[in-house]
Formats: sequence, structure tokens, C-alpha cells
Amino acid sequence: MYSFSLICASFLYELLVQQFFFSIFYIKKIIFQEQYFK
Repeated sequence: MYSFSLICASFLYELLVQQFFFSIFYIKKIIFQEQYFK
């Protein structure tokens, strides 16, 4: 049971990190486009 919860926690952590980096990349892309069109 403990190992199962640990696997779930690590999986959620990986998902969170991926989403975090993706959102940073997306925000940078939007800012770059804003500066490019001005």
C-alpha cells in the first residue's frame, strides 16, 4: 500500500513538473509574439 501511494505521488509530481514547464514555455511564447507584433 505504501509503495502504491509512493508511485502515485511520484506520477502526480512528474505531471505537475511537466505542466509547470509547459506553462512557462507557453507564456514565454505569448510574450515573444506580443513583442514581435508591436
